[in-house]
Formats: sequence, structure tokens, C-alpha cells
Amino acid sequence: MLPKLIPEDQKAFLRERFIHHHIRYMSDLQYSITHRREEAYATFLEKAYDRVDWSYMFAVLSEMNGGASLIQWTKLLYTSTNVSLLLNGNAFTKDHSFSGCEKGDPLSALLFLMTIEPLGNLLRRNEGPGICITSTDTATSLFFADDSTLLSSSLGGVEAQLDVVQHYCEGSGAKLNLSKSTLLSLNRHHICKPFALVKVLSGAIRSDTWGFL
Repeated sequence: MLPKLIPEDQKAFLRERFIHHHIRYMSDLQYSITHRREEAYATFLEKAYDRVDWSYMFAVLSEMNGGASLIQWTKLLYTSTNVSLLLNGNAFTKDHSFSGCEKGDPLSALLFLMTIEPLGNLLRRNEGPGICITSTDTATSLFFADDSTLLSSSLGGVEAQLDVVQHYCEGSGAKLNLSKSTLLSLNRHHICKPFALVKVLSGAIRSDTWGFL
């Protein structure tokens, strides 16, 4: 059922979806942008979201019609679990948390896909800053779990999309980690010119050319 709820721009944890599909897509997109001599940028937000509020996660489950039983069991697993750490033979009780998905839990991967999907939906609905592929198709973003790629037709579009991401973070409790973010030009012949976004991305703009495959 989940593949019907999660659009094709998310390639993680779902059957018959693979990261090499994104690699092929980006390679074709870069070739097209370069051939058409257009301006376009890719902003890579690598493992950029370090937490998500549980109240938000439960609300997303409800909006996606997860069912009362699934929601109740998920709440039980997250709110009624005590964690202890064994360090050098000494046991420590972990402070109770109210955010994040449990590491190593098979359910967590699917829960994370559901909680990050509203971000993808926001970007798809706000397609103005995206890259026009055809008259009916605009590329705005690609996802592989929490590795997100924003696709923008201008530097102003990059800023607009980052505002959308920040809006998502404010609603979900996530925190954007810009230190793990990079901005690159999709046109092989264009170099990213330094501008105000450099300060936002902590100098993460690359000045070289690059390519997929």
C-alpha cells in the first residue's frame, strides 16, 4: 500500500525502487540542461534532517489513513519504551525522547518515508522554482530517505525552495543541517557564482564542474 502513497521521486525502502534510477535521471537532466544552455542548480541536502516530532509523525499517520490499530501500536512502541545503554560495563538509562525515529527498527524506515512525504508534496505543489522538463512536467526534488535533492532553475529558486524546506522543518520539528548541504550547477559549462546563499549554506557552494556517470 505504501508505494501507492509515496510518489516515485522517493526511491528508498520501497520494492522496485532503486537509487540508480535517480542517478540515471540526474545524468539525463544534466545533459538536457547543458545541451539547451540553460541555468539550473541542484542543492544536495545529505542526511539533513536529524529529528522529527512524534506528535507530527502520529498526525501524518492519521492523515494518510494509517488506521487506528497501526497508530495505536506505533504510539505504544514509541512512547512506552525505555532504553538503557551499556558503556564499559556500566548501565546508563537514556533520557526519554519525544522526537526521531528509532535506529535499526524496520518500522522506522517506513515511518520516516511517511513523515518526509509532506516536504515532497510542498515542493511539488510549489513548482515555480523547479526545472521545466516539458510543458506538463516540472522537476522540483528527488529523495532517497533523508538525502534530498532540490532542483531549481535559478539561484533565486534555490532560496525559495530552501524557504519551503524551512517551513516543513517548523511544522515537523525537523532541523535542517546546512553543514551537510552542497549547491552545484547542472550546466557543465556554468560555474556557481558566489552570492548571498553562500552565507546560508556556510560556504558549501562548489565552484567546479561535475557530472553523473
